[in-house]
Amino acid sequence: MSPEPERPEYEGRVVRHLRQILIEGNLRVSDRGRPVVFEDVRLDGGKSTVSSVVITFRSPVRPGCLFGRRKDAMGPPEPWQDPQRSAPEGWADMVWISLMEDIETRPALLKKCDPRSITWV
Repeated sequence: MSPEPERPEYEGRVVRHLRQILIEGNLRVSDRGRPVVFEDVRLDGGKSTVSSVVITFRSPVRPGCLFGRRKDAMGPPEPWQDPQRSAPEGWADMVWISLMEDIETRPALLKKCDPRSITWV
């Protein structure tokens, strides 16, 4: 097994993998039976600290609301154990699967939202 990549490469691979799945891919995530639209996947944070990956999306059930999820851009420090995928892509899979489960499980997006800001879920 090859060693984990350095932090900038790791974080970049997480973002690229999430963008491929959520924005460029054919993944369908539904909020009460209607498809969610993912708008952005980006890194947020400084050069000297661990960044967060930020995913923003909209639900047709809540027009005018921008929802978001923020997670550490690097997975847990223990060694990655899945021989089928590398650590950055495996961590990215865990992030989107967790988000998908939260969106599709009621009442995930029932919170009031402020149309001028991101409602974090």
